[in-house]
Amino acid sequence: MENLDKVDRLLRQIPSGIRAVEVAKKLGISRSGAYDYLNTLEARGKARNEHGLWYHTDPVQSGPAQRGWLGDTEFYAEVSRIREDHVNGRIERAYRRTKLLIEAGKVSKGLLEKNRQLLRTLRAEEEAIAKYSIEQYNPDRRRRILRLKAAIVDQALKHWS
Repeated sequence: MENLDKVDRLLRQIPSGIRAVEVAKKLGISRSGAYDYLNTLEARGKARNEHGLWYHTDPVQSGPAQRGWLGDTEFYAEVSRIREDHVNGRIERAYRRTKLLIEAGKVSKGLLEKNRQLLRTLRAEEEAIAKYSIEQYNPDRRRRILRLKAAIVDQALKHWS
């Protein structure tokens, strides 16, 4: 979250736009990390991309009006990116994008009810890591978390198909 805030502040400071590579250089992060942060800000309505330049935009309103932040074209493009990340083995990235769409209300309550156990199990695993920091090095726990995230992405993709 700290880097996400830094990227947001950097976009605010440069109203003429900035390339993702320049964001990475200025903040000392990887290019792929810069793209992840920029895409997250774009999904939240705080940034926009025009011809390779990133600009800051005003945040989207909270509440029911927020559910409309993503038009149909953008929604299907985002689902396509999730599917591409999932197929290419980038489960963490696909899960982050899926989580953003779930939080934006782009899934039905039925899907959330159906997968409540998956979400609870994932939350319990992440809480165990937070409680006992040594657990983050446990390969079995990391594999379980990755499988749970992949299952959540699978279910969401099936729902959106």
